[in-house]
Amino acid sequence: MLTLGFAGYVMSVGISSKQDVQTLKTAQDIASKLNTYVQNNQKIPESLSEVGVEDVPSAIKYTKDSEKEYSFCVTYKAASGYNDYSAVWRGNDLR
Repeated sequence: MLTLGFAGYVMSVGISSKQDVQTLKTAQDIASKLNTYVQNNQKIPESLSEVGVEDVPSAIKYTKDSEKEYSFCVTYKAASGYNDYSAVWRGNDLR
């Protein structure tokens, strides 16, 4: 019974890890588009759709904090059994 529980846990972590890899790839793609937009336009976009990103996974959140700053947050699933692991990038390219 213990072996079956452990195998289920390992499979669960494996599935979460695969989802996290996809989330990471998506986050990197969006961050690249976001950084390019800010550099080229010298302004922080109101939303990710302004930079050409339409299908944003629920694990990724973008917020324009001010005219010169934004928050870009990513939540990964693999660590959710312990503490949710979130990465937060704060952008302030317009100082």
